[in-house]
Amino acid sequence: MLILSVDTSGKSLSVSLCEDEMPLVETTLNLGYKHSVTLQPLIEDVIKRSGRDKREIDLFACTNGPGSFTGIRIGVAAIKTIAWALGKPAIGVSSLETLAASFPSAIVCPVLDARGGRVFSALYKVTNIPEELLAPANRQSKDLWQDINRLGQPSGLISRPDPDSSQLSAPDYDTDFSNSVSGFDPNPVLNSDSNLDSDPGYNSDPDSNLNPYFNSDDESLSRMDVDTNIEAAVELKPDQIIVVGDGLPAVRSALNGEFAETQVIWTTQEHWTPRASILSRLAYLKFKAGDSGDPFALIPEYYSLSQAERLYEKKDEQNKT
Repeated sequence: MLILSVDTSGKSLSVSLCEDEMPLVETTLNLGYKHSVTLQPLIEDVIKRSGRDKREIDLFACTNGPGSFTGIRIGVAAIKTIAWALGKPAIGVSSLETLAASFPSAIVCPVLDARGGRVFSALYKVTNIPEELLAPANRQSKDLWQDINRLGQPSGLISRPDPDSSQLSAPDYDTDFSNSVSGFDPNPVLNSDSNLDSDPGYNSDPDSNLNPYFNSDDESLSRMDVDTNIEAAVELKPDQIIVVGDGLPAVRSALNGEFAETQVIWTTQEHWTPRASILSRLAYLKFKAGDSGDPFALIPEYYSLSQAERLYEKKDEQNKT
């Protein structure tokens, strides 16, 4: 099964073409909120480099939230439109679940910055398809650990004091980091009035040191290769929680060193970007498990009111007083 997947949930943009669970071509850009002008050219470039035709694609997938309101809408609209036009199925996968799935056989807490001291967060036990332990929600950073501790001791999670947390560094991926791909301009000229992707409802770290251009088209890079490298980066234990995502600084600051209830592994920024190849694998497994892939059933999951909705509610409350 040939699967085209895109992630537009944050500042980065990731597109992959996979055969079942095997990545054929994957490109990730970290150029800021330019998805409205970079997504379509990047999709075309990935398909072209694969040597395949878009009509050969069997399944389309995208992250459907949470994250950037504008980014999510762009990705969902693009995938729904292409899938509908070609008469193919389309599946949405949570950006939190996609982040968590990067760490096999672990308890993972993905966190995305929702601004104002809040994070989009959840807790997963990562198996073939991540098992949800704590439902995705928009939480106060300081409340996240309380919500996790209320779970008691879910399978594979044992609470015990450990003030010295570990830090997970980036694995040594067998990939090519380059500044260009033939025929694709990662910095298209924007119109002076084009600010469609400058999303005020989402705040990623502007000083992120993520690689600006990640390109993987090595057919030897399978999911097993990636999983093995990540596990080799740190000795994972069943009582450790891996925290990943650009909401990590807010969570760590809110805890203020008081994380004695559990062991914590704070990931570094190299891990904070959802990858389309991982999204593709999850979509493939969901489709095999019976997801119909109806394009019209694919909708954004924001887990939060937009700025316009918040202003409307505030104005409505003022009018009532």
